[in-house]
Amino acid sequence: LQNINAFAPPSWALDIGPALHGSAHGALAAATAAAKNLDRALAILERFAHLRAPYFSIRRSTEAGQHRVHLEILVEVEIELKRSLVETVLISVQALLESALGESMSEASFTLPFSEPEYANRYREALSAPVSYAAENPVIATLAFPEAWLELDCPFANESQYQRAKSELEVSERGLDGHDFIVARVEQILEASPGAPPSAEEIARRIYLSRRTLVRRLAESGTSFRSIVEAHSRRRAEQLLADHNLTIAEIGHRLGYTDPANFGRAFRRWFGCSPSAHPARQ
Repeated sequence: LQNINAFAPPSWALDIGPALHGSAHGALAAATAAAKNLDRALAILERFAHLRAPYFSIRRSTEAGQHRVHLEILVEVEIELKRSLVETVLISVQALLESALGESMSEASFTLPFSEPEYANRYREALSAPVSYAAENPVIATLAFPEAWLELDCPFANESQYQRAKSELEVSERGLDGHDFIVARVEQILEASPGAPPSAEEIARRIYLSRRTLVRRLAESGTSFRSIVEAHSRRRAEQLLADHNLTIAEIGHRLGYTDPANFGRAFRRWFGCSPSAHPARQ
């Protein structure tokens, strides 16, 4: 980013804005777009945004009918780079929230932690809401909008997709812990597999280990390949049950059970009831 700042025009962060649409952020975008309402979408950003931009933290507050999303810069950088970082993150947050809202955020407002730049007129193109400046607050940028927005239903809400994307983010978060890195890599591969779980041999090959080494490394972390697959299948089954367009047989097939009876037995072992009796199916 420092190299870009040295050679590109000062407004370069606004020039790449069109590339920062929601889908550029993977599971983070999927979870925010599929959340039930804007409050849940923001909760995802608050917890997981550091996976995409580790030099920022996000916190929220509400005062006098306004909800505020505060972005705090966690690194010491010169003002030019700070401005570019803030612009990049705010444009990304705006894209994620607009995908959840399904419309422009024209009733919101931005407060930026620096003086008005020479290219400030470009903000009208890049940001959907008015912008003010607070150079006396050099650390925190703020996005504010009516508190009532928090309860707005997201037009693309889908509980099953939300839970799956959230699970993927949780796996990525655990992957930041070096002690459980191999466990997290196995979980990531399982979460990204749409059908039956890959075999231990296949996963070992994908993370450049022998099957024996994979089994040993998982044992050192206090788990086993079978336990991880069982936990993944259990979690995935619960998520899929929330999609009432899928039959029980289809759910079992997606989890790798070609025989519905085998899926039913596994499900009873996991939850103590049949798939049709689980609360997610009611």
